[in-house]
Amino acid sequence: VQVEEKRSVGPSLCADSIKASVIALVLGFLLVVGYFYFSLEKARIIKKYEQDTRKNKGIIISSLMRGADCSDIKQAFAIYQDNKIICSNIKTKFEMFDSPRTVSEDNHIYFHSRVPPRIMQRGLIVLQSKDYSFEIAALYKNVFLFFILSFAFFGLSGWFLARMILKPWKISKERIENFIKDATHDLNT
Repeated sequence: VQVEEKRSVGPSLCADSIKASVIALVLGFLLVVGYFYFSLEKARIIKKYEQDTRKNKGIIISSLMRGADCSDIKQAFAIYQDNKIICSNIKTKFEMFDSPRTVSEDNHIYFHSRVPPRIMQRGLIVLQSKDYSFEIAALYKNVFLFFILSFAFFGLSGWFLARMILKPWKISKERIENFIKDATHDLNT
């Protein structure tokens, strides 16, 4: 009889797989929580800018009705009539929008709605929000810090729990090793 291969099965057989799966579980959990946090906070920021910008629609229309010049109004806006610009102080070129709210690439939100017919026939007002990139950058920073702190917390708590759980096993192992040393010493003498 010839022995081809010899294997032993012990408690450390799947230890690497268990460690990898726990790390993957924690990392996956953190990614999902971080994604939802980022999505909800970004939606909240956009909603806040949307509300702030929409409040100015009536002010702009009433200022223009009183004879104010486009350059006198601080809120960025454009007024169209029959798809031609009547008055605008928006520096960015853009197309007409199909939805009531559009987020553009230059970190501004553009809103459009109809001008009341008693003021202008077939009129459209487009409002541009303030730049919100600094709030999105702060949000990215918060999410990054959340990942770092969460990973540190889960890592440290996992390390302490592992030490606490393995302490009785370590004591038992030391007792067995001492017993074997003592028994070997007694047999040799």
